[in-house]
Amino acid sequence: MKKLTYLLVFITFLGLSSCGGSEVCNCIDLALEYSKESKTANGDLGKLKELDDRFKEDRTKCMNLGKGKTDAELKEMDKEAEKCPSYKELMRLR
Repeated sequence: MKKLTYLLVFITFLGLSSCGGSEVCNCIDLALEYSKESKTANGDLGKLKELDDRFKEDRTKCMNLGKGKTDAELKEMDKEAEKCPSYKELMRLR
């Protein structure tokens, strides 16, 4: 459950991609993209603000993915996230 909580909090800041696939995997993909870009920003506040602004709308969509879900549904979302192609790479970056 701790991993799920971390994942949902992390997704909250990252956004939802408009490309195909599940909503959970889209969030994971965007989380990976956001992580890579924020890492290359090297602490540059201007670049980080620009990045946050770019992902703002999608971030809201990802935040809402877990709202109103039961613990069982959240667990299923966690299992789905673990199956996403970019999940392992994202976990290595954290």
